[in-house]
Amino acid sequence: MKQPLKVLLLFAVALSFLVPRGNVSAGDYVSDAIEALKTSNVYVAPGATGTEYDTQSQLGKFLTPGDNIVLVMLPPEALAGTDLYTIARSISEGLGNQKTVGLAVGREVIGYSVLLPEGVAWDKMQRASSVSNDPVTALITFTQNVHSWLSENPLPTPTPVPTAVPTPRPPVELPKAEDISWPVWLVMAVFVLGTVIWLSVYVKKNAKRVLRRQSFAPLTSKIDVISEKIHDIADGKVRKELQRAIQLAYELVDILANSQTHLGYAEEKFPVLLANMDRQIMALKKHESGRRHMSADLLSDVKGVLLTYDDLFIALQKNDPDAVELLTSVYDSSNTMVSTLGYLDDDK
Repeated sequence: MKQPLKVLLLFAVALSFLVPRGNVSAGDYVSDAIEALKTSNVYVAPGATGTEYDTQSQLGKFLTPGDNIVLVMLPPEALAGTDLYTIARSISEGLGNQKTVGLAVGREVIGYSVLLPEGVAWDKMQRASSVSNDPVTALITFTQNVHSWLSENPLPTPTPVPTAVPTPRPPVELPKAEDISWPVWLVMAVFVLGTVIWLSVYVKKNAKRVLRRQSFAPLTSKIDVISEKIHDIADGKVRKELQRAIQLAYELVDILANSQTHLGYAEEKFPVLLANMDRQIMALKKHESGRRHMSADLLSDVKGVLLTYDDLFIALQKNDPDAVELLTSVYDSSNTMVSTLGYLDDDK
């Protein structure tokens, strides 16, 4: 009787190791990648698309000693509840923004870097993706593209600051209070008062900056929501352009939040454009899912509007009223036409 019982217990223990332990969240994938990249420039997560047993070593062959490039491959599940740009930015921040990130999640790829000029890493990955059939090849080509760019545009090397060696000095005997004349006391009092006033002004300004940053938090949340809606857009061209627009939108929020003054036209128009962008995306998704059909001409107009957002956000970053007014007038005319036909209702 005891023997069968032992067999059943052993079977139960073995079965417990075979039962899945639940889905791994996107945050877990990012944390694992950051931890691995502290000791290596390449991280290939289990289940990443198009990988083999030696993919990590193959990718490492294209990196040079002292490279600031890291290559990351994650499975498609890592995109659950987030997007490529957010994952790449989180990995970069986890590494102190000291690395250029080449990221592949499933078959989607993106380049991100704070070290390189704005848009360079993204452009080099897009070029690599256009000539590659799989994410591994895209990451290799991206690495070569960045190396080529750096050879033509070397980054400035910081000049080391020599350490000053203090010269020993004899101790200074401080004057006694009764030895200090009243004019000196007056100067000291003025200095202390000025310091107090300066600190008060500084604290108030800093408080205003904090409040201003907090006021833009809802816009960041709105961009997060829009970013999630982009993933399942069937039209690949529109999806990629909107992902680029989302990246520019995040950058624009940072510019607005960190500005010490109101940026006028750009600050007023940006929330309106985000709201219209959200409604246009929902209209396209309804058409693609068959819930609300559009004519060919109307569909072309909607897609044309969606493809202008990256240009609009770039113009807003420059805070150029003439350019923004022109682009916005073109957008608003198309938006009004589509709204009139009832394709952009507020139901989600």
